[in-house]
Amino acid sequence: MKIGRALRQVKIVLTGGPAGGKSKGLKRIKECQEILELGWDVVTTPESATIIIPCGFSPPKFLKLPDRKKYLEMQKLIFNTHLFLEDSIKDTAKEVFGELVLMTHDRGIPDIKCYNTEEEYQNFLHSRKMFEIEARDGRYDAVFHLATIADTDPELYMKIYGENEARYEDTPEKAIAADLKTRAAWLGHPHFRVIPNRTLDGKILSFEEKMRLLTLYVKQILAENPLEVEKKFFLHNPVELATFPVPFVKIEIEQIYLSGAAHKDRIRRRTQNGHSLYYRTRKKSTKTAGVKTEKERKIGHEEYEGLKELADRHRRPILKDRIHFLWKNQSFELDIYRSPEQIAGMAILENELLSEEGLASQNAVEVPEWLGKYDDVTGKKEYSNRSLARK
Repeated sequence: MKIGRALRQVKIVLTGGPAGGKSKGLKRIKECQEILELGWDVVTTPESATIIIPCGFSPPKFLKLPDRKKYLEMQKLIFNTHLFLEDSIKDTAKEVFGELVLMTHDRGIPDIKCYNTEEEYQNFLHSRKMFEIEARDGRYDAVFHLATIADTDPELYMKIYGENEARYEDTPEKAIAADLKTRAAWLGHPHFRVIPNRTLDGKILSFEEKMRLLTLYVKQILAENPLEVEKKFFLHNPVELATFPVPFVKIEIEQIYLSGAAHKDRIRRRTQNGHSLYYRTRKKSTKTAGVKTEKERKIGHEEYEGLKELADRHRRPILKDRIHFLWKNQSFELDIYRSPEQIAGMAILENELLSEEGLASQNAVEVPEWLGKYDDVTGKKEYSNRSLARK
């Protein structure tokens, strides 16, 4: 995860399944002394559904009605309320707080997708002249999904699910289904992480351990010089998306390296369904293979086009399809290259780690067996995008 202080106002989302610890996680971040002592003001946007539903707008009640338009009016109210709260609190925070503001959001716009059809959700977005990549990636810098306790302790879930009257998943099975829908809604965000209830080796995490993980992730993105700690794997077999066994989101990427950049500056365009966001990134190697400092900021289309004029003439643009997917609570990015021609079809799998300790561990990442044979190429310069772009 690599955001950095250059943003000044960092926007993160806490989402997840019912009874995942989201509300307590928001409180933990807001009260974290290490964050406060670094000079960050922490501001929280409340969940709009928990405001609207107790007013009498019960989703089960409206779902029983023969006219779905009434249900959609209620959902539209939640959607518009959430937009208003986020934008109003963000604008006010800019005026009244200092240079460093951490905006924590109790869910985000894509969460509304879980309770509506794809067409209905797209209609909500279009009514506000928004597109999916903008609503998901453009508004938020990082997203943390806290897994529902229902998948590891269904009895505990049944004891506590009624504490939030905005929730109506009255069985563990419904809670798990809601959890999976929420993950799918956020899939594609470049900084999406799951805070699980168990480790890869099956150890059940306590609530305090989940909160510790969450706090470490947040502190990582607020670091003055954020680190990218990444495992990278070269896949031997071609990837067939038509038979991909898990849900995924495909993002088209154009990546261009700039000339005269001692810190390896690059610009990147991320496109989904014809709509794009643009970024400028500065990387710097460290003494540890697989670890770099990385600062990233969003830029506009005009600035992106202007910076293309500074492209390094010794390197070609990289064109690739990035496949975002989850496997055993791990966030993976699978890059399938389209250009330059000499690497077309190459597939590189990446997984970002929380700390450098995981680089030396054989158990830090579990690569899906259905991807076939692979080589661990972490830290090998010939597999870096910068090297692959060389003419």
